[in-house]
Amino acid sequence: MTTDPNYLDPHARIRTATGYVVACSLLFLFVVVVTVLSVFAMPVSTDNGNALVAEFSGVDDGEVGPVRVEDQWEFRWEHEGHLKRITWTRDDGETDMFMEMPGKPIRGHGGINYQEGGEYQFRVEGTGPWKIQVYQFGR
Repeated sequence: MTTDPNYLDPHARIRTATGYVVACSLLFLFVVVVTVLSVFAMPVSTDNGNALVAEFSGVDDGEVGPVRVEDQWEFRWEHEGHLKRITWTRDDGETDMFMEMPGKPIRGHGGINYQEGGEYQFRVEGTGPWKIQVYQFGR
């Protein structure tokens, strides 16, 4: 290899700054094309495998259900008022709840994953319209 700055390697494929810019631009374009084509060739599945089992809605205080679920399920809520508490009770009497805390109200939407299946009743305490959706996780 020579140290002469004017020496051009006869085997070099890119000999000028313009050639370098063109080569980089073509490589970038190639990466963009491959990325776009892969989005269409391998689309992301929007089906997460969770099945909507039941949907309940009401206004103010209310009790809904029963709904039967297997192990590994979730319920989601939405409300436009003020919820004080959501209670869910399994058919064997096991009860759990989600309630507001001082200075920390129940947000307008959310969800809770639950492990144990069974038949459940839901009790909502609050004001305004609300909705509960129950999902079974995919296996």
